[in-house]
Amino acid sequence: GGIDRQLILWRLPSGEKLRSWHHFKGAIRSLAMTPDGRRFAALEGKRNISLRSISGKMIKSISTKMAIREIAFAPVVSRLLALTEEGDILFFHSTKLTVLRKERVCPVKTGALRMALDYQERWIAVTCNDGTLSMLGWQGKKRYSVASLESITALALSPTQPLLITGNKNGGLSLWTIQSATLKMKRVFQQYGHVRGITQVAFSPNGKNVAAASLDRHGSLWTLSFPKLILKHRLTHESAVTALHYVPGEKVRLLSGDARGGFSMWTGL
Repeated sequence: GGIDRQLILWRLPSGEKLRSWHHFKGAIRSLAMTPDGRRFAALEGKRNISLRSISGKMIKSISTKMAIREIAFAPVVSRLLALTEEGDILFFHSTKLTVLRKERVCPVKTGALRMALDYQERWIAVTCNDGTLSMLGWQGKKRYSVASLESITALALSPTQPLLITGNKNGGLSLWTIQSATLKMKRVFQQYGHVRGITQVAFSPNGKNVAAASLDRHGSLWTLSFPKLILKHRLTHESAVTALHYVPGEKVRLLSGDARGGFSMWTGL
């Protein structure tokens, strides 16, 4: 999905175009797929969320009072989470899209940028506009925040270990450890692997590699050798790299998207 209000469904890894949808209420700012792959949610503009079957049939559509930054489905229990621009996390019912709970994560009047969900639903990481990095327990009973010296623009949680990777506006990557009992975070490694801002980071499904996308027209692939990240590959694009996603499967495949609306599939990494 993109700013042209069009959504396209592709078959991977062939890249075959299966279907497309038009006439959304605004630019598609965020997409989320249910864990079973049967439904998806789209953030249309800043205040409209629609839920559809994978065939495109509308299930539910709502408008929100608060501007939404991004949405994501919980990895296990099929709840839809939304990060508001003001710094709240909204927990929605998976089909009715009614708000079940609201948790304030970022300091008042600072706002939020990005969020990342733990694959085992233990915690949620959020980066705030003032540089604060916050960790929230899934039930909201635990939370921890740490001030960062740089603006964090991307973050991802490891699927296998209590680790967090972040990227900043200056092209730097940082690796953080997480104490499960207290949610306390500690930076153990930092490396400037790009010359412009990081737009997205991702852990591989086995947690052994990290990928980063940047405005400098490059993606990068790193091997995790705790507590360090070792640069393995650079992935050159024709324009700013705006999206990265590991494709599940036996073979390691990385999908990247650029500012021109194109995407690339990388194998043999």
